[in-house]
Amino acid sequence: LTAMKFHVWLGSFCTLVAVILSWAEVGAADRNALAAAAASITTEELRVFVDTLADDTFEGREAGSRGGRAAGNYLIQALEQRGAKPAGDGGTYVQSFNGASRNILGMIEGSDPRLSQQVIVVGAHYDHVGYGRSTNSFGPLGYIHNGADDNASGVAGLLEVLDAVQRLPAPPRRSILFACWDGEEGGLHGSRYWISRPTVSLARVVLDINLDMIGRMRNGQVEVYGSRTGAGLRRLIAEANGGDGPVLDFDWRIKADSDHWPFYERRIPFVMFHTGLHGDYHRPSDDAHLINHEGLTTATQVVFSAVV
Repeated sequence: LTAMKFHVWLGSFCTLVAVILSWAEVGAADRNALAAAAASITTEELRVFVDTLADDTFEGREAGSRGGRAAGNYLIQALEQRGAKPAGDGGTYVQSFNGASRNILGMIEGSDPRLSQQVIVVGAHYDHVGYGRSTNSFGPLGYIHNGADDNASGVAGLLEVLDAVQRLPAPPRRSILFACWDGEEGGLHGSRYWISRPTVSLARVVLDINLDMIGRMRNGQVEVYGSRTGAGLRRLIAEANGGDGPVLDFDWRIKADSDHWPFYERRIPFVMFHTGLHGDYHRPSDDAHLINHEGLTTATQVVFSAVV
């Protein structure tokens, strides 16, 4: 009887060890896949996105303008190429508002049968101020304001997060809406319009992650706003950063200065990533050659890890 008990115990112990080893292997595989996906976020790819969006061809991407619509077309193609499903109106990537302005929207469906009903919004505004006016530029006026940092950098980060998510063996558990907002510079028009006429039920949205001006990192620092709007957000972002990422400056101020605000008004938790204002803000000198590409890369990798 004692020997039988021993054999039963030994069998159970071996089964437990096998399960633990299996879990360890799965965990290691997940970590390796996550690391490989994060490593796909590169300075070279981010540079291409920023250089394209901040090119004179788009004439400063003013909402509703010829250049703004051309930039929107570029983003539609980028979302489609990266496998995001249309999440605009009528089965398209587009949500039109205010005449010629357009939000560009794509969705990655979550992999968990239950949690996929929840949606994380990853957003960045793609419009800028065109040739500049006295109401939106610090001058000189009449020159193309390319907005490389504001906000080609944020849109580049969004596209690289999307690309990295698609390189995972399976999508994250929750669904992710990738939102390229238009009309931010005129008063958060695109994000406000979406909140008032959401293409995904607001009841499903559990978090908004806003990327606005993440291309001019200085002293290895990223400003993080909104971490008090949801339980555990600061810890989540800190853990996603790891031990060798940028310095995270958690700022408690909440202002109506970017596309997180309409979500905050609806009591939806948000986090905004930002690398600070600078002397080229809303001036023609905010050009692509001034982007800190290495800093943009590390900031985007933190965003990706946090999303996953």
